[in-house]
Amino acid sequence: MKIILRYFVIAAVGFALVSALLISAVRSSHAVAVNIQDVAQIGVDAYIYGYPLVTMEMTRRVMTNVEKPAGTRAPMGQLVRMRGYPTAAFRDVTAPNADTLYTTAWMDVGKEPWVLTIPDAKDRYYLMPMLDAWTEVFQSPGIRTTGTQAQKYLITGPGWKGKVPDDMKQYPSPTSLVWLLGRIYCTGTPEDYKAVHAIQDQVSIVPLSAYGNPYTPAPGKVDPDIDMHIAVRDQVNKLDAASYFNLLAKLLKDNPPVIADAAAMDKMKQSGADNLPIPVNTSMKPKMQRTAKDTPPADDDASMVARMKEIGIVPGMNFDISGLDPAVIQAFESVPRTAQEKIMAQSKKAGVLMNGWTFSTRTGTYGTDYLQRAYVTAIGLGANLPRDAVYPVSDADADAKPYDGGTPYVLHFNEGQMPPVNAFWSLTMYNADYFFVDNPLNRYTLGTRNNFNVNADGSVDLYIQADNPGPDKEANWLPAPKKKFILMLRLYWPNESHPSIIDGSWMIPPVIKQSR
Repeated sequence: MKIILRYFVIAAVGFALVSALLISAVRSSHAVAVNIQDVAQIGVDAYIYGYPLVTMEMTRRVMTNVEKPAGTRAPMGQLVRMRGYPTAAFRDVTAPNADTLYTTAWMDVGKEPWVLTIPDAKDRYYLMPMLDAWTEVFQSPGIRTTGTQAQKYLITGPGWKGKVPDDMKQYPSPTSLVWLLGRIYCTGTPEDYKAVHAIQDQVSIVPLSAYGNPYTPAPGKVDPDIDMHIAVRDQVNKLDAASYFNLLAKLLKDNPPVIADAAAMDKMKQSGADNLPIPVNTSMKPKMQRTAKDTPPADDDASMVARMKEIGIVPGMNFDISGLDPAVIQAFESVPRTAQEKIMAQSKKAGVLMNGWTFSTRTGTYGTDYLQRAYVTAIGLGANLPRDAVYPVSDADADAKPYDGGTPYVLHFNEGQMPPVNAFWSLTMYNADYFFVDNPLNRYTLGTRNNFNVNADGSVDLYIQADNPGPDKEANWLPAPKKKFILMLRLYWPNESHPSIIDGSWMIPPVIKQSR
């Protein structure tokens, strides 16, 4: 009897142990599943957060991978001076404009400051926005903000403590990488091209160590491994998770997140993100923005940095998933596609829909709205502050039917209801791929510089179609392709008070289909 009882006790204990192990295994399995879900979600959020930083770096590589300035490209620290508007044959950048001539440069201000000299523009419209590595416009000198007199700026990197020369104004960049994306208004006539070229030739950038001395920049080094043919966005989207996050981690070292102050650092430590080699910009006050003084402040990135550490993304350190559990690796593999789909889905929330036109006033500065920032990066890298420019787009008429060049359309402005701007406006025609449309007039835009035929009541009709509407209407004709097309309305320096597109007190008229 004692033997039987002993076996029963042993069996019961064994059963209990097995049961406990099974329960533990189930719980452990559930925990792994939850962790994998967390990994995937944090991965998607981290991908979206870092998308501007990675895209800017990939763009920089392509646009500076030349020995000397040519066309739209120039080595680091050298200026691109676009001498004319693109034609219908131009395919380097989508949605080109025929209103301003670009003067651009990429600079590394992490090693030393750079001096930007701008000549007297004699009341001509221009703006010289400076973007940090996160696509935030941190300064935008130009006619709206600083006037058109001669100006000189010292662009400094994070943590720079040197002395600013007396004849310069300091523009601190939150990141080592700076993209100068200047635009100068031009009517497109030979005489005006010449006048703008003279201004461009006087714009200069030099490292502070060379300021005041003869300076000849070194030739650029061409990297044959950089793909100069595939669009940058496609190159970014093709990166697998390991490559993407490894690049992001490296870029974070020299282009720090916004960590405003010691309190924010304490918050990071409490959330488990201690011992991070984060290059904190201690010159920033709490909640200070990356951007110009007329833009709203950005919130702190500390919580996002802490979450990234949970999955191994640490500024300045290699990111390696090869040694992780296969299930975790699989979760990472799905991150890029999921994140890209989420970024593009933001189009439904990115702006305002008005009479068939879509536009956003959430550009140039984003705070912690990482999804909006990533979306604007994907479809309009280098976007201005809304106070500098707003870009409504339309691909369908007032009845929500896609445009077709074989059909005539009219955009009607009542008297006194032209786009309200302090600088200029234009209506640009693009084909379905956002490129100019070849036409007999070589006309890609209508706008401020055109002399329109005005109706008896003071209103103006713009004719949008493939076929010439006739001699009496040709001055108001915007030639379209025979098939699908897209319209973009540019408002440079839009009114800030009534009437204004920014506050909705001015409404864009609908494009109306006409009977043949």
